[in-house]
Amino acid sequence: MVDRPRRRCAPALLVGVLVGLGLVLALALPSGPAGAHATLQETTPAPDALVDAVPAAVELRFDEPVSASTGAVRVIAPDGTRVDRTITEADGGRTLRVTVDGEQRGTYTVAHRVVSDDGHTITGSFVFHVATRTGAADVDQSVPLATAAAGGAGRWLSYAGAVLAVGAALLLLLVRATGGPGPARPRLAALVAGGAAAGAVGGGLAVLAQTATTTGRSLPGALGLVGEVAGDSRPVAAALLRSAVVAVGAVIGVAGRRRVPALVAAGAVVAAGGLLAPVAGHPWTAEPRSLAVPADGLHLLAVCVWLGLVTALAAAGPRLPDPVAAVRKVSGAALVASAVVAVSGTASAWTLLGSVDALFRTASGQLVILKVIGFGALVGLGWINRSRLVPLLLAATAPGRGAPSPPDGGAGDGRAPAAETPSGAVVLRRLLQVVRVEVAIGALVLVATAGLVNQPPGRDQVDRPFSGTRTVDAATMLLEVEPARAGQNEMHLYLTGADGAPAPFDAVEVKAGRPGVPERKLAVEQISPDHAVVYGASLPTPGRWTIIVTTVRVGQPRQFRYEVPVR
Repeated sequence: MVDRPRRRCAPALLVGVLVGLGLVLALALPSGPAGAHATLQETTPAPDALVDAVPAAVELRFDEPVSASTGAVRVIAPDGTRVDRTITEADGGRTLRVTVDGEQRGTYTVAHRVVSDDGHTITGSFVFHVATRTGAADVDQSVPLATAAAGGAGRWLSYAGAVLAVGAALLLLLVRATGGPGPARPRLAALVAGGAAAGAVGGGLAVLAQTATTTGRSLPGALGLVGEVAGDSRPVAAALLRSAVVAVGAVIGVAGRRRVPALVAAGAVVAAGGLLAPVAGHPWTAEPRSLAVPADGLHLLAVCVWLGLVTALAAAGPRLPDPVAAVRKVSGAALVASAVVAVSGTASAWTLLGSVDALFRTASGQLVILKVIGFGALVGLGWINRSRLVPLLLAATAPGRGAPSPPDGGAGDGRAPAAETPSGAVVLRRLLQVVRVEVAIGALVLVATAGLVNQPPGRDQVDRPFSGTRTVDAATMLLEVEPARAGQNEMHLYLTGADGAPAPFDAVEVKAGRPGVPERKLAVEQISPDHAVVYGASLPTPGRWTIIVTTVRVGQPRQFRYEVPVR
């Protein structure tokens, strides 16, 4: 009877801890606007520009701050040699200025490889010509397979290690009131210390792969540049700090592997290290940040509790002195954690994708769908355990259990007696088999998670056509721009009068420009008296473009001005 109140309080305490951590994260966040997946806005010289002499410097301007380190921007002369020298940042990291030491005539190639505020490496290139055009250099911006594989493995290992450490530590804490871990303590201690160590190694490997990707070096060649890149890049520095915190948890776990309090403390340190993950990736650049970061932090912690507990139970359950009590506690905590995973995961997915279109049309959306499928499978298996096997286990291990009576309470009615309840050992074995399937599915879900964090946010990948109206002298012009993305676009213009009916115009002119790009006329074709189209409108760079539409009717001009965001 003494243990029952504690069992009922454990899920409530878990909810309180998770919600409290979310509130602390929300209140601690800065209130400034979040960044995004940075894109190159403009360059000096402009792409494909023909200039008279080699410029003293090349400038690249981004829409968000970026981090530049060794080899971030390369300027390649017509003969294939590099002529870039020093690189400096301006405008809070939005502008990179690279000095150039070259004298040759011909085509110069500029290739950049920088880190945006969401932790992704942004690459690209453009050319300019000095006096004559001779052809661009061949620049390889691809990421070697070994580097990509190391990054993916490192991210998965960092998640899986944290799951093991936190779950095993929490199981040690839950079973203290029911006989302690007993013979299972060495195995749980190994999970805490080994999981924390694996998480630290995985995080370090992911940082090394990020450094190699950013600098264009091999994995061994990037070893000596980790410190430099971390000094220049906040996301890399945060990831390195997270690995260091998790490594501290591993040290505590190894040093205190014979003491339950020390192992619980190691798990808590690993969980604290996990809270640093949202400040170095997609959540930090999402809007609103005060929702995205706490939601992602809660999501990670709840996953560690849920998957970690079932993993620890699968590994050490049979060795626990009271496995039935452990199963009950794990079942209750997993139920609470799964609910937190569902709510926080929904919020995180929405801030990552921003639309239903992104869910189905982007790589990050498809990985979210895979995670949802895995979540559904885990919930289904958990329901089987909680609704069928756990009650059966309790019945099989109840004191004084005997064969159950016939359903009507009588005997001798000609019906066969009810089947005897399976033994507790048999039911426990079945339950742990289901739990091991949960662990395998959870490992696959973590694979999808490791891939998801390396994908650009879906909210930045889907096309969002522009549609806007302006009214001048009682006439309203509707402008539609499809797909409103850097490159070729199609524009439709419709003019209506004060009564909403189509209003004819005799002539129309369309101009497009943006800061650093002079206004230029676009070829426009009038389809009907009130409708005109611009086919193949070139908006070559992302940013906010100014579109000016001028119509003439009976010698009277009207001018409509639009600010069109282009991705």
